[in-house]
Amino acid sequence: MHDRRRAGPRRRFAGRGGRGRARFRERGGPLTTAAQAAIRGALSTASLRPRRGRASYVGDHALGVPDPGALAVALLFVALADIHEPTMATRLPAPGYVTVL
Repeated sequence: MHDRRRAGPRRRFAGRGGRGRARFRERGGPLTTAAQAAIRGALSTASLRPRRGRASYVGDHALGVPDPGALAVALLFVALADIHEPTMATRLPAPGYVTVL
């Protein structure tokens, strides 16, 4: 029964005649897509006012500065995509330029 459950998605994918694979290549690999989303998310934290933790002591001075933890996670995904999907990861900014997307 375990094999039958796994065969279903493969049959559906194969039944598309390869169209699913082409669409997947156009979007980028899963790590590249995750890295792009992580970068967008990290940069969007620049407009948030910190309310908790050590950053809350800074107050409004932190506006315009992305969250360092979010940038660290984005850099992790960029590095993983660069290693495991080198042909697709060329769409990502270099690690030193993550703050300018």
